[in-house]
Amino acid sequence: ELNGERFFLSGSGAVGREGIEVTLGGNLAKYQLPQDPSAVAPIDAARASVRFMDFGRDEVMVPLWATMYLSPLAELLNPAFTLWLQGSSGSFKSVLTALALCHFGEFDYLNLPASWRDTANRLELTMFTLKDMPLVIDDWHPAPTPAGQKEMDSKAEMVVRGQGNKSGRGRLRSDATARDTYYPRGMAISSGEQVPGGESHAARLFVLDLEKTDTEVAQLSLAQKESRNYAYAMAHYILWLQTNWGRIKEDLPAQFELWRDRALAE
Repeated sequence: ELNGERFFLSGSGAVGREGIEVTLGGNLAKYQLPQDPSAVAPIDAARASVRFMDFGRDEVMVPLWATMYLSPLAELLNPAFTLWLQGSSGSFKSVLTALALCHFGEFDYLNLPASWRDTANRLELTMFTLKDMPLVIDDWHPAPTPAGQKEMDSKAEMVVRGQGNKSGRGRLRSDATARDTYYPRGMAISSGEQVPGGESHAARLFVLDLEKTDTEVAQLSLAQKESRNYAYAMAHYILWLQTNWGRIKEDLPAQFELWRDRALAE
């Protein structure tokens, strides 16, 4: 927010506004939304984005697609779950999450923004940096040693619990003064051959079970050809949110509670 006006920032600057520079390092620099969405017509971009859901099983593709459009609303709705794609090797988990992430830039399965090999501190900072954006943390897997497994479990607990509670870890410097606390400000998405153990994890996970037969390679190739339009669809959507933010901020939380209660009842 600048002088009472809201802007949505990515690595390329502000959507729909020139003259604002953003510097992001490493793979986070790939988060780049078009500054001038008018290069692709809204209807064409939206149709391409919606077709993303045609390239796999609805139970997987619809929540994955919806999470992209939920992310810019994270400030309002504080989503308290981590989306988790679970499937065996060869089920295209990383490919699908990368394709969905193309709504926010040019990504592929070899260049996802985070990995469970990252340190806990790095994951924590990244979840704080990517405000109102989805973060994919790739390839959770059981470790071969007890010490390694303990580290993996600890990082999973930090990410999933932090996303659920919107909380960070309080820490002190060597002189006993408080360090900055980083807490999740967007959406968390992960993939792995299994989910982390523990009841507290399960309550905060939205698990999508992915089978090898759920995705056809030919369909994925078609989706990848269209993926450059996904970011244009997101940019048009964000400009619409920006224009209507006052009404959305007032109405959406109450609507969300109604939809949630209806889902629980049905």
